[in-house]
Amino acid sequence: MISRVLRVGLWVAVMFASSGAGAMQCPQPQKGSPGGIIPETAVTTQDLSALLESGDRANRIGVLIHTLRQNYPNAQNADIVNYLVTAFCPVVNQLSGLGDAEKQARMDTFTQQVASQLY
Repeated sequence: MISRVLRVGLWVAVMFASSGAGAMQCPQPQKGSPGGIIPETAVTTQDLSALLESGDRANRIGVLIHTLRQNYPNAQNADIVNYLVTAFCPVVNQLSGLGDAEKQARMDTFTQQVASQLY
């Protein structure tokens, strides 16, 4: 399971590396599937982004994980990581005054926070 999260983290790193100068490319919301992937829409992703942008993010991550596990019991940990990374990426993307390395560091920190609470 940890390897799946590491793959997500590597994907985030590749996403930043391939974006070049300017705005990074964030993952697009996924429709979901019967296999457990959490369905995402632009609206739910936007709402979740706003939630992650404000307040105590570390505590909110725990609450979100708990809620996602209740609502999507078949979702695997990697699905939850993907869902939360998809929502957090626009938050980091809109930060002005940060270079690619700083944005990558914020995404890495967030991914590690999510993984540490999941595992």
